[in-house]
Amino acid sequence: MTPLFENRDFVRLFSAALLSNYGSMVRGVALPWLAVLVLDAEPRHMALLGAAALLPGFALGLLAAPFRWGLELSSCFRLCCGLLRRRLP
Repeated sequence: MTPLFENRDFVRLFSAALLSNYGSMVRGVALPWLAVLVLDAEPRHMALLGAAALLPGFALGLLAAPFRWGLELSSCFRLCCGLLRRRLP
């Protein structure tokens, strides 16, 4: 049995995951920092920036839910649109 770090595929996968995580950490610090220093962002802008970072995961969760529960995507989409119509003026 060969050690893991001698396996070329594992080393490539590990390196890619390491770089991806490092990039995410840098983005998490650099983006708000640049927003404050360069764009003179106010606290409400920083809150919107933080909320925008969560939107992709929320959207993917909404798209994955119908498949988990065995529903059609169109029925989930209609449900979400109906909820948004009630909340928006």
